[in-house]
Amino acid sequence: MEHATPDAEPLVSDYVDVWNGDYSKLDVVSESFSFYSPPEEIHGRDAFEAYLRDLNTAFPDATLETGEPLTSDDGTTMTEFRWTGTHEREFDGVPPTGTTVEISGMATFEIDSGEILEGRTYFDSPEWLTQLAVDGDDTPEADERDAKDVVREYVDAYNAGDPERIETLLTEGFVAHGLPGIDGDEHGRDVFLDWLHATFGAFPDKQTKLAELIAEGDVVAARWRSTATHEGTFGDVPATNREWTATAQTFVRVDDGKLAEMWFQPDQLGMLQQLGVVDPTGG
Repeated sequence: MEHATPDAEPLVSDYVDVWNGDYSKLDVVSESFSFYSPPEEIHGRDAFEAYLRDLNTAFPDATLETGEPLTSDDGTTMTEFRWTGTHEREFDGVPPTGTTVEISGMATFEIDSGEILEGRTYFDSPEWLTQLAVDGDDTPEADERDAKDVVREYVDAYNAGDPERIETLLTEGFVAHGLPGIDGDEHGRDVFLDWLHATFGAFPDKQTKLAELIAEGDVVAARWRSTATHEGTFGDVPATNREWTATAQTFVRVDDGKLAEMWFQPDQLGMLQQLGVVDPTGG
């Protein structure tokens, strides 16, 4: 995961402005733009504008803030976000509650030819209902709780340096995307397990701490922070004996209580800079 390309950063900035009510910048998204935010699924620029106008009418002080965008090897751009607003008018059939809500999560974008083609948000939707004090089941569904538990178990095994335990958590058809230090975007179960062994050898004291887990059905978005000392060869980089710290995001799909697919989006450039492999000044 690297810092967003120069063309992606202004597009994300304009997209945020649109969310904050500047509809003059709507051409930042394509005419066929698709927006996914469970349970919402919106297709087309006009439909997206109508959705935002309804949202901003119901929450007139709504504000969207985002962190620094990052771009993965496959071109997907992502960022953390925080949305706040006071519910003053009816929205999606819910009468005004006067409640100020705050939602944090992650957003991904597919960008091509100077336009955003697709946007997805991941956040704790039951928490949204809880803050609005909507009647009904405002707790995560059982499968969402289970999906989070599987991810937590993976992190526990990862911190213990236990690839055998991790192997029991993987489906036979497991696929990993964007493995740090390995060329290519998509890799199967065996390559992933080999990568784990190499990672544990190169960074024997590596520890990862989960900062946030957000589940939507069988997909979990995880924000985490890792620290480690580079004590062995990793990829084509020999040991530097330097410490590094990185924050990143990972998306995980869980199938029948096991990890079926993972998308890794770490700040690999930042890690290489801390190891002294890449000059942070660009020199």
